[in-house]
Amino acid sequence: MRADVSFLQHRVNDPLNFLGAIPALSSPGVNTWVFDVAVTHANVFAGGTDDEAPFDELLVMDGAISTVDFRAQWALSSCLDAAVSTQLVSHWGGRFDRYISQWHDVFSLPDANRDAFAYNDLTVFFSNTGLAEDTTAAYTATQTELTSPSQSLGDVWLSVQTPWRCWDASNTNTSKSGHSRLGVKVPIGSSSWSSAGQTAVFADWHSASIPLSERASWVWSAGTSISDSWDARYQALAPRRVLAYGAVAAEYRWNVRWAAMVQLDFRSPVFHSSLTELGHWGVQMHLGIAANINRRHAITASFSEDAVIDTAPDIGVRLAYRYTPN
Repeated sequence: MRADVSFLQHRVNDPLNFLGAIPALSSPGVNTWVFDVAVTHANVFAGGTDDEAPFDELLVMDGAISTVDFRAQWALSSCLDAAVSTQLVSHWGGRFDRYISQWHDVFSLPDANRDAFAYNDLTVFFSNTGLAEDTTAAYTATQTELTSPSQSLGDVWLSVQTPWRCWDASNTNTSKSGHSRLGVKVPIGSSSWSSAGQTAVFADWHSASIPLSERASWVWSAGTSISDSWDARYQALAPRRVLAYGAVAAEYRWNVRWAAMVQLDFRSPVFHSSLTELGHWGVQMHLGIAANINRRHAITASFSEDAVIDTAPDIGVRLAYRYTPN
């Protein structure tokens, strides 16, 4: 009954940290090919100020980010897989602010005074010199701003991966081997906040599934990405070019069809900032249910929350479909 644990391949993030060169997590190797499509929606409400010298940073993030992700993975040989992915990205005001506020009230969760602001607005504003006198310019050396909804194609992520033990001719069992992945992000995204315009290379390691019991297993992954310069519109944020990322996930499989998952994603700070939202390590928790409808079709539904407050969206939801030919 035990099978390889497959990560929830989230890139759920707020509009600013989404721009960092952090790929979706890898997936176990395939014998032929698979195709994934996923719809993700995340609500964002965060911000604050910092009076530490030499800057007086000001951040406002209020809105929603939605994506439709497409991914294909196929076997190049018995020891090598390739994958390509991209996404449609939409920034908008959302429709669920009131209900999220009520959710926080019911469970006495931190709400950051959400009720004091208009529901379902889109405002992303950052300044490294406090509240600027002139906010009519969306992008300057000291500020960046998004207040109009936008929809556009995101970047393309290309990668290859291989089990570490596969190249050892004396080892015919690679099922207990983790795999490594190497890839590149190609900045084809438009200027509408779907891309920061940077080219990046990334490398990561995905462990083999580690059994906890007959029905439960866990897995971990860690990696790093290195990018070149971001688009000048984000200069005020002082982005970092080297990022670390990874995840730990556990799965409980009731039978060959149904499984439940819990996953913790982490990432290093994307920006040089003393604000929690931009300059701290981010941790996000996901809870999911996976259903193998039959040999070809599978569906995964998941829900996420910011495990470290303000380092990830308040609430994120994702519905993914996978097609695998017989």
